[in-house]
Amino acid sequence: MKHPNNNKELEQFEKDVRNSLLKLEHNVDVTPPSILELEQLVETVQSEQKKKLYQELLLFWGIALVIVSCALWGYANFFFITFLGQIAIIVCVSGYFFYRLKPPLRKGIQK
Repeated sequence: MKHPNNNKELEQFEKDVRNSLLKLEHNVDVTPPSILELEQLVETVQSEQKKKLYQELLLFWGIALVIVSCALWGYANFFFITFLGQIAIIVCVSGYFFYRLKPPLRKGIQK
């Protein structure tokens, strides 16, 4: 439910805002840019976008080259990588048994 005072205050506020906007429009001169300025702006933006595009493309090709190289190297050295993986598993399992399951053995080695 609106009170009469609130309605009058709202109307006064709207008038004040309208008047302030009209004063602002009269005080500020808005001149559209010339065609030459717009063309220069378009050229600048396009050259910056092109530069960024080439940088991103170079980054993409670099990362793709690294990934493909690693995949081909891994495929060519599959047995070597498998052997290293087996050694890593053996070392981890023996370390687990040495440090977790046999604490008296570890104490005996440290003395």
